[in-house]
Amino acid sequence: GKKGGGGYLKKKPVKKKEDLAGAEEEKPPSRPPPLKPKVPKKAGPVAVEVPSTINTTEVYKGTVESYDLRRGYGILKPAQIGLVPENKLLVHWSEVKTEEERPRLVPGLEVEFKISASVPDKARGAVLRAQHVTAPGGKPVVT
Repeated sequence: GKKGGGGYLKKKPVKKKEDLAGAEEEKPPSRPPPLKPKVPKKAGPVAVEVPSTINTTEVYKGTVESYDLRRGYGILKPAQIGLVPENKLLVHWSEVKTEEERPRLVPGLEVEFKISASVPDKARGAVLRAQHVTAPGGKPVVT
């Protein structure tokens, strides 16, 4: 009886260690979800409202300052100085109206666009966004 009892006691702590290891593995996946909802809340107040001087339905003119084809983002410079903060507008490839397979812009290209609410940008802070980007006259962009 003594040998059997001793073996039983030795096995029990091993099971507890496994249970503890299992519990530790389960905890990390449950921790990240509560952190994720906090991220948009931090970014929200940073966003800049569309200034009252800007008509979101009006078409503005400008030129492409830069464009990163890999990331699909670029910067437009409105022709009207002082129209937007820093005279810069963020543009995403999805807003470029073109018949080409992969929308892209090249620096110096003249474009027309509308201005929408800002999107927080990690590198530059919050900037206003260009929408419905076309070639002059509302034509598709050709690069």
